[in-house]
Amino acid sequence: MMKLERLLMKETETSLITNERDGAGSSASMDTSRLKALIVPMAPVVRWWLGEIGAMLPLSLRRLFSVHRLQVRASHDKLCFVDPNSPSVEEDCLGFGHTGGTRGASAILRPNGGKQPCELLLDESLVLVREVELPLEAESTLRRVLSFSMDRYTPFTESDVLFDYKIMRRDVVNKKISLTLYVAPRDGVEPAVNALASMGIETATMDVVSDAINGRAGIELCPAEWRSGSAGMGRIEGMLALSALVLLLVVTVLPFFQRHQAAAQLESELAVLRGQVNQAENDRRDLHNRIEHMNLIQQHASATPSVLDILLELTRLMPDESWAGQLTITSGRIRLSGEANAVSELLAHLSKSSLFSDPRFEAPLTQNPKTGHERYVISLAIRNTSDAA
Repeated sequence: MMKLERLLMKETETSLITNERDGAGSSASMDTSRLKALIVPMAPVVRWWLGEIGAMLPLSLRRLFSVHRLQVRASHDKLCFVDPNSPSVEEDCLGFGHTGGTRGASAILRPNGGKQPCELLLDESLVLVREVELPLEAESTLRRVLSFSMDRYTPFTESDVLFDYKIMRRDVVNKKISLTLYVAPRDGVEPAVNALASMGIETATMDVVSDAINGRAGIELCPAEWRSGSAGMGRIEGMLALSALVLLLVVTVLPFFQRHQAAAQLESELAVLRGQVNQAENDRRDLHNRIEHMNLIQQHASATPSVLDILLELTRLMPDESWAGQLTITSGRIRLSGEANAVSELLAHLSKSSLFSDPRFEAPLTQNPKTGHERYVISLAIRNTSDAA
């Protein structure tokens, strides 16, 4: 672990010096590494998906857009050819020393004798696979870190091998990154590449036979100096296919996105209208309650005699020898206090009224010694107009 930390420190110092000399190049390399880490795991799925779409196209269009690329599987001593565009052609194998091409191999080579690109799949016996765990900080420069520490994970040096990696998981908590390292010795791969070159076949890509999607590991072991012009065209064709895929996804997803946006807009407008409707409903209920309250007040006012009617009735019924010094109207009753020559006569007059009922003495009768009149405090119930009628 200490050795790895020293290598990381050395790599950091080297990166700093490189950044001072060419900051843009280092940044571009970092971005390329991250982009590759994102795209490479998806490549087998995209390749399968494009294959399924291509199978639905007419044969003429399929021939127009297809890339006639051989698939060659290499082991220690032989090469096996297969044409993915012609499943009827049986797989044909030959040793490295044979350069004439057998029946199956000649059947899938270009008839005009031009250079034929191929996908070279290395047998698992030619590749060394290691599970590696590194600090998370090393993710931006994984290829350089693996190059410096190649002799730590394998019996070879960086110049003796072809290697690539696949990131398996990131442990953010422990700040670790786990990856699978694929290493192929150049001495074991060059004979197969040279044998293909002698037959006019150029290596465009190099992968490893695996149980994953499409039987590939999804890596790229072919170094830049081994890739020919046809390989570059393959990359351009791949970019065109990827662009077509992106356009197809846009055409497919865009209507749903637009509908989602329209639905969201309608939902927001509907929410505003719901608020307005709720406010109008609250105002309607408030107005209804106010109208009911006003009706109750009006009914109560119309059912109860007015104060002026009460005063007129008392004035009409009060005898000349009687008078009231205080009059109080509360809770549907009138309270009178004053003096009368004969209180019994006063009660008799008040009982004849159609506006009053239930006469009561509220206090004992007393006599004013100066006038000789009786002092009284009586109360009367006020009848409703409907009852009086």
